[in-house]
Amino acid sequence: MMTPFFERRPTLKQVKEAYQELMDGQARLDRLRRYYLGQNDVRFRQKREGQPNFTLSHPFARYIATLSSGYMLGEGLRYTAREEGNQKALTRLVSAATGEDLDSGLALSQSVFGRAVSIAWKKNGVRLAALDPRQAAVFYSPTADAAPLMGLLVSGDKLSVYTKDEILLYQVKSQNGLEFLSVSRHGLCDLPMVEYKNNPFCQGDFEHVLPLIDAYDLLQSDRMNDRQQFADALLVLTGVMGVEGAENESLSTLLKRERTLSLPDSDAKAQWLVKTPNESDVDILRSALSEDIHKFAMAPDFTRQWNANSEAAEKYKRYCLKLLAKQKERFFLKGVVRRTQLIVDNRPEFAEGFRVCIQREEEVI
Repeated sequence: MMTPFFERRPTLKQVKEAYQELMDGQARLDRLRRYYLGQNDVRFRQKREGQPNFTLSHPFARYIATLSSGYMLGEGLRYTAREEGNQKALTRLVSAATGEDLDSGLALSQSVFGRAVSIAWKKNGVRLAALDPRQAAVFYSPTADAAPLMGLLVSGDKLSVYTKDEILLYQVKSQNGLEFLSVSRHGLCDLPMVEYKNNPFCQGDFEHVLPLIDAYDLLQSDRMNDRQQFADALLVLTGVMGVEGAENESLSTLLKRERTLSLPDSDAKAQWLVKTPNESDVDILRSALSEDIHKFAMAPDFTRQWNANSEAAEKYKRYCLKLLAKQKERFFLKGVVRRTQLIVDNRPEFAEGFRVCIQREEEVI
């Protein structure tokens, strides 16, 4: 997110504009979170009373996000000090600051929301934690280098604005009004909030295939609806009268209870009134939608039985996942380097710098 350039401290107008931009993006991020949790749009579909209404929500989003983030992160990060004798000290510093699950949580947020955010603070050294991207964001200067200028963190009715030196605290009023409360120094060498983008557009890994996921959900849900309607088929009795309901009972109520419809005719006969679905056509469409979801998300379906005669084609599909991971990795490591600089600040033994890379077994896929 971009914000007008400021020298030391943002103006109230700039903070309001940044806060409004953060709030405007919440609906989109809430929807991405819903899909990851399996609460797809089909779950909220309504039908008339008495009609079958299956709402089958398929966890494509979870599969894509878990696969892409897990492969991108590989076996974790490896930190290397420029000076060999400082390797153990660097490892201890980073381990104390990050904990065990920080990177996996950030990688998953990066995949689901299109960006992840962490925050650093001083407490017996530097400590780091992941933030909810729906409540936090980093804003950049509109210059060519797009330098990070400030970070926003919403907590209830309080808004914390982090700059390179200070923490500005605001009270959130009605209609997005803000009231300045206090200012303090965070004591770190740079902006404490770090963003890990998923790609240049901050788009989630499954965000662009949501319409395909919706189509798959609807197809499978309606398939089950058709099955239910087949089970509830009406028995039509032509020329056979006498199926009667209770006094003042409507015809629609009688049909629901008896599942029988009588029609006058000179020739008596009985037949089922059913809708016959074409299962082969439905299966072809279902398979096509599933393949498109995996193809465009660049997340191969590893549950498929690979065709031995198409080894080259399958290698190409896996190659797409590697390309996706490489793009995600570049942005993720950029954030990791920034946060590591916060951790090793004012430590002269690391004046020569450090390196960070992701450990990965290339033969995993």
